Amino acid sequence: MLEFKKNINMKRQKTTKLFARLCSLKHFALILIALISLAGCQAIATPQDEFVENETDAPVMSNAVATNQSSPASPIAGGGVLQTCLRELEALKRVHQKRYQAKSGDLNRVLTQAKSYMELRESLNGDTVAIMDAAYQFKISRTCNSVRTELTRTLLERLESL
Repeated sequence: MLEFKKNINMKRQKTTKLFARLCSLKHFALILIALISLAGCQAIATPQDEFVENETDAPVMSNAVATNQSSPASPIAGGGVLQTCLRELEALKRVHQKRYQAKSGDLNRVLTQAKSYMELRESLNGDTVAIMDAAYQFKISRTCNSVRTELTRTLLERLESL
């Protein structure tokens, strides 16, 4: 009977370890998705991206952008934190190029650090991986919150200047 209980405890421990490993793989996947998503975000100058600054420093979109906005927006698959962040960063790009560049740089730095961490991740123990995964998730979330705050502030400034 004692041996049966030991076997059950061992199976529970293995299940717990497997669950912990799956959770860390989920964090790994989130960071990997973040890196892959950002890899496709290259700033390419097109007529749609041009903005004209007026004296009050409130950016005004060119006619090319204003006429192009009548097309319906396509839904973005995934709906995760990073996808939302990238959409908000793109919106910031449309309303204020300088602020977009600053926030884009912040996000790029965080994701570059995450990429460096991902290269080391396999050589770290489980506890360190759990801590670092959570830390990078927090850092990415905090940066995305900063993007959202900057976008909201910029939109409110534009509204007040009307």
